Amino acid sequence: MAFEFIIIFIVLVVTFTAAVIVVKLMRPGNKESSSLKSLDISAEEKRQHPRIDVNWSVAIETPKETINGVIRNIGAGGAFVICENPLPLNESARLTIETPLDQPLILNGKPIWTNVSVRDDKIVNKGMRIQFVHNPNENLKLLHQALVATNQQTLPDDETLGKTSGYESRKDSRIDVSWPVEMKTSLGNMKAETRHVSISGAFISCQEPLPLNEQFLITIIISKQKQISINAEVIWSNINVPDDKVVNRGMGIRFVNNAKDDVKPLSVALMKIIDDSFSPKD
Repeated sequence: MAFEFIIIFIVLVVTFTAAVIVVKLMRPGNKESSSLKSLDISAEEKRQHPRIDVNWSVAIETPKETINGVIRNIGAGGAFVICENPLPLNESARLTIETPLDQPLILNGKPIWTNVSVRDDKIVNKGMRIQFVHNPNENLKLLHQALVATNQQTLPDDETLGKTSGYESRKDSRIDVSWPVEMKTSLGNMKAETRHVSISGAFISCQEPLPLNEQFLITIIISKQKQISINAEVIWSNINVPDDKVVNRGMGIRFVNNAKDDVKPLSVALMKIIDDSFSPKD
């Protein structure tokens, strides 16, 4: 009798475990989330090749066809291209890119992942990530010059950077970078971290975003030796968005009412990220 009871107990445990696994696998969006995770770029690659937000037209030529798209972000190692019909993985392609330079930028690349199989309601932009391969140094230098030119264009000539610096318009190039920050707010001192930064604003990852239009002093900790303190304002947050709909809880801020000399060190720090990404690695 005791033996039969043990057998029944084991069967119930196994059945319950299997049911839990099946429920998790059947949750909406689970398959897509797994796919996106497997296609994600490693943290090491992001560190070596930070991505910069741009809006550059590109023509992608393969032996079979030519497709047009828009580069959403780009770095020394590759780019994300928005297009309706992403190429097959690892297909060789030549990219002709329109940049702030006077001449088009020509680079060789190949798709290393796409979101073509992901449901439309699970992605923001249909497209593919292209890895740059087999490019002469002269072309990579032109890419570096284009990114530097883009970053320099974002520093206004005004002595005071006020609310006209519209981070929400995304006219400024944003760089993916995780810097610790300290904020002096009406709710007290807070610590958080950036996810991306431009000369006019940033996205701050934090569990309790501040109210809209709140103005505060933020100190960006570039390194132990370098910190930048500037005034900022909350322009949006995802505090009311369900957890399953956001990647990082946080808020978008723009830098307001700062003297140009106060913001210039941030431009220098962003420029250094670009330069470092093109420096030879040991």
